[in-house]
Amino acid sequence: MFANEAVHGGRFLTRKDRAHMQAITVEKAGVFEGWMKAGKMRRLDPMHLFIMLWASTQYYADFEVLAGMALETRRLRGRDYEAAAETIVGIILRGCGVSAGS
Repeated sequence: MFANEAVHGGRFLTRKDRAHMQAITVEKAGVFEGWMKAGKMRRLDPMHLFIMLWASTQYYADFEVLAGMALETRRLRGRDYEAAAETIVGIILRGCGVSAGS
């Protein structure tokens, strides 16, 4: 329902809702900034990293039928989501310069 609201321009999101979401995103971006300063990940724009994470994970929820078609299955199962998570995490971590064990 929330994603549908966002797709339609967020007409019903209040200023308070928007401010809250922005504040949390900025707060969490600070965690990435700390990791970058500590040399735990390569320097990148944390906001674009969030967008990439949201996009890659939200697709499975909002477009399950299309993901299923690509995976040649009528319905996504636990193993499909596990494979998606493993793939997304691996790509994101490598792209951030983080090894899976660190």
